[in-house]
Amino acid sequence: MKRAICLSGILLLLLLCLGLWTCRPVSAAEAPSISLSLTADPMPAARGKTCRVTARFQSSRPTSLLAFRLRLSYAASDLTLVKMEGPSGADSDTFQARYTASGAKAVFASAGQTVSTDGGICCTLVFDVNEDAAVGSSELQITVDQMVDDQLEKISDPCTGTLPLEMERLLSGDALLTKLIPSDGVLTPNFSPEVTEYTLSVPFSVRSLSFATEAKDGGTIRINRKNLKGAGVPTTFTIQVTAENGKASTTYVVTATRQEQESSSSTSSAMGSANTSKNSMGITTSHSSASSYPASKHTASASATSGSSKASSNSEGSTQEKAKADDAAGTTHDTEEKNGAGGNVTLYGNRNVYYGNEPFASYLIGGLVVLCIILLLILVLLLLRLGRRSHKDPYKPRH
Repeated sequence: MKRAICLSGILLLLLLCLGLWTCRPVSAAEAPSISLSLTADPMPAARGKTCRVTARFQSSRPTSLLAFRLRLSYAASDLTLVKMEGPSGADSDTFQARYTASGAKAVFASAGQTVSTDGGICCTLVFDVNEDAAVGSSELQITVDQMVDDQLEKISDPCTGTLPLEMERLLSGDALLTKLIPSDGVLTPNFSPEVTEYTLSVPFSVRSLSFATEAKDGGTIRINRKNLKGAGVPTTFTIQVTAENGKASTTYVVTATRQEQESSSSTSSAMGSANTSKNSMGITTSHSSASSYPASKHTASASATSGSSKASSNSEGSTQEKAKADDAAGTTHDTEEKNGAGGNVTLYGNRNVYYGNEPFASYLIGGLVVLCIILLLILVLLLLRLGRRSHKDPYKPRH
C-alpha cells in the first residue's frame, strides 16, 4: 500500500514538471536576430550632388516580414531628404512615409508581399548633399521596430542601422601660382604669388620660351603660347590659373623681349674698313669680337707700298666706324694705332692676322716657324755627318 502511494506521488510530480516545461516562455536566444546594413553611393558624398542610401535586413535565421515600422534621423544641415522608397515592389498603399524637418517615419504593411530578412531591402533614401555640408562625416540612423513575420509572430526586438556618411573634402578656391620659372632669363620683379605682371629679356638666339609652374592646392594652369616674336618686339605670355573648385581664376602676364642682333650695317662698315686698310697698307690686323677671348694688345709693323693722305684718312674713318660697331654690339677692345711709313696700322686685341684681307690663324704661323726650325736642325745634322766623313784617314787600308 505504501509502495503504491509513493509511485503515485512520483508520477504526479513528473506530470507537474512536464506541464511546467511545456508552458515555459520562448527564450530570447531562439528568436531571430535581425540587423540593418546601410550603404551609400557615392562614398564619399560630393557637395551639391545626389547621394543614395540603401538599408538592407540581415538575420541569423532568415525569415519574412509582413509588416514593420521605420524611423529615420539625419543632420539637416548637411543633407536634404528628397524621397524615401520602400521595399522592392511596394506601392504607396503598402509603404507610407511622412517627412519631418530632420527625419522621416514610414510604415510597411502588406497582406501578401513579404520582405526577406536575408538581404532584403528595407528602404532606399535619396539625399541632396548641401553645398555648405561640414567637413568630415554626417551620421544618419534608421531604426526598425514592430516587426511581424509571415507566421503572424511579432518580433519584439528592434534593429538599428547607423551610417557615417563621409563628405568629400572641400575644394580649394585659391587660384594662385606657387612657382613660375622661365626657361631663359630672369623675371622682373622677382616672382611672388600675389604679383601678376612681369617682364623678361632673353638673348637673340632664344626663339621659344617655356615656364616651370605649380598651382596652389591642385589648381589647373594654361599657357597661351611658346614661341617668341622678332628681336626687339615684346611677346606677351598669359598664364591662367583656375582654382580647384573651378570658381576662381587668376591671370599672370609675362612680357618677354628678345635682344637685338648685331646690325648688318655695323658689320658692313667693319668689312669696308678692312678693305680700305688693305688698299692703303701691306698688313692689317683685326679683332674677332668673341666674348670667350679676352681683349689683348698686339703690336705689328708694316711698310705700305703706297700711302696717300686720302687713304690714311679713310683708314682712320673706317677704324672709328668699326669701333662704333663694336660698342653697339657690347664688345670692349684694347686698340692701338701706329703710323707707318706709308699709312696707319690698326691693331686690335685679336688672335687672327689679316694679310691682304685673307685671315691666317696665329697658330698656323707658329706651326710654320716650328717646321722651319726642324728643317734647319736636320740640315745642320746632315752637314755635321758629311764633315765627319771628310776627316777620315785617307791612308787607312780598305778591306
